[in-house]
Amino acid sequence: MLADSLSLSGLKIHNNISVYFSKENAKVWELSLNKKQTFIKKYYQFIAQDYIDGFHALEFDSKEIPTLDRLNFCIEATGWKVVYVEGYLRQNDYGQFLSQKVVPISRYMRSLEHLNYAPGPDMLHDIFGHLPMIFSPSYSNYLYALGKIMSRTYANSLENALYHLHIKLADAHEEFGGDHPQTLEIEKEIKKVEHSIDKSPSMYTLLGRFFIWTIEFGVLLNHEKKPQMYGAGLLSSEDEAILFCEGKTKTVPFTKAATRIDFDFSS
Repeated sequence: MLADSLSLSGLKIHNNISVYFSKENAKVWELSLNKKQTFIKKYYQFIAQDYIDGFHALEFDSKEIPTLDRLNFCIEATGWKVVYVEGYLRQNDYGQFLSQKVVPISRYMRSLEHLNYAPGPDMLHDIFGHLPMIFSPSYSNYLYALGKIMSRTYANSLENALYHLHIKLADAHEEFGGDHPQTLEIEKEIKKVEHSIDKSPSMYTLLGRFFIWTIEFGVLLNHEKKPQMYGAGLLSSEDEAILFCEGKTKTVPFTKAATRIDFDFSS
């Protein structure tokens, strides 16, 4: 069994194929895929060709949510596999998956209410954001190497506190919404912890930021020196991606200084 080979103690890994999808899940999948296809057709010049090629290679069907069997069949030639997982993964656990060429996919799908933005771990982000780029050898080699490094770093007490606060924040967004006092209070707690971490960030935090500004929100110059998106966070959220396409976001050259720039999960 693939799950046995990972040996990740304490993690709930769903390597079985019989995950139940509701009628709402099916509708969310259909709407999201149609929206993604429309976005790619309209803004293809702003998207890395590797992503577009990988997206088409996955052969999605709007009437059928892909099973693990189907996804693994589609990416078999890349040497990678996928498994379902539950909830937020710690950064080093996520890295351990990547170091074994496994892409973890949340078994939870966003609701119709949160169609445009998932407040927590979400299947659509993982499938639409991460899987298409796996077909790129240079990208997958980079992801594999980064995963090996991430798997060997561990959170300190402040980083552990931040991990649990982000779980609470996602739950609050889901249950109460972004403007609820309880949600806002958690966001304040997060800011305090982040401020403390930022005084002397550990390698764990620096690697997390490195991952965010490359794998999640990365932009590359094509052969014509034009910026194109490849980051999973951008390409799994059309609303954010369109802002980039319309020149409404700031892009800067990537340097090691990126590890000193934090990111906001709540917005």
